[in-house]
Amino acid sequence: MFLRAAVVLSLMLGNASAQTRTVCEALTDLSDLNGRDVNIRGVFASGDTGQVLFASPPCPQPTTRDGWAWRDVIRVYPADGRKSASATIADYRRMAKAHPGCKILVTLTGRLETRDHFDVQTFPDGFEWPVAFKWFVARLSYRTMGHLEAIRREPGEDEQELEWRRRPYAMRARPDANAPLRRAPL
Repeated sequence: MFLRAAVVLSLMLGNASAQTRTVCEALTDLSDLNGRDVNIRGVFASGDTGQVLFASPPCPQPTTRDGWAWRDVIRVYPADGRKSASATIADYRRMAKAHPGCKILVTLTGRLETRDHFDVQTFPDGFEWPVAFKWFVARLSYRTMGHLEAIRREPGEDEQELEWRRRPYAMRARPDANAPLRRAPL
């Protein structure tokens, strides 16, 4: 009887660690998830500058870490290089081609990484930029991609996505809730 209870408890604890989180939930729990294997669900995008997983709809609160407000995006890359992810990327591209105008939701499983403190690089024009994972607060080295789902975009979603793609970098968090965020120059 004791052994059966231990097995059931072990399975329950195993399932808790395998919980799938949204991008927003993962960004909220960055400190707890840092260095851990996680399942994260979000909209996958792959382009010339790499791969990302972003929140859709946007997170209700911005991710603020070390004095910076970050976009609702996690940089992702295949754990074993591009060759290891070629089949899953091909699945993603087939689905995107078959469903034009849709966003492709995926669940990525891998190791999440962030920093507790970000060094800041200052450019000659005074623009400051935290040294992070390209422009993003965290990165996910993924081993698997699954549960691909095409979802029609809602009105205004294209504009929201274009906004973070145009200005993906973090901005200084505002100390005063009524003060505007300082944006980087165009």
